[in-house]
Amino acid sequence: MKKKLIFTILCCVCAALPAAAQTAAPEGMVLVPAGKFWMGRAFSIFLDSGDLLARDKMDDRPANNIKLDACYLEK
Repeated sequence: MKKKLIFTILCCVCAALPAAAQTAAPEGMVLVPAGKFWMGRAFSIFLDSGDLLARDKMDDRPANNIKLDACYLEK
């Protein structure tokens, strides 16, 4: 009987931990949810091939599928 009670209490505590870990966003911050997105671009512009843009303007190629963890970002 005592083992069942301890096991039940342990299960309840383990079930409540994720809910306790979820807190409100800090003031002035917003939550960016986890997920995937495409970063960069997969096309080129005529100006790129004409070497009319600075090289640092072309660092957004090729496009990559990025997985982002959830984080907070200032508004």
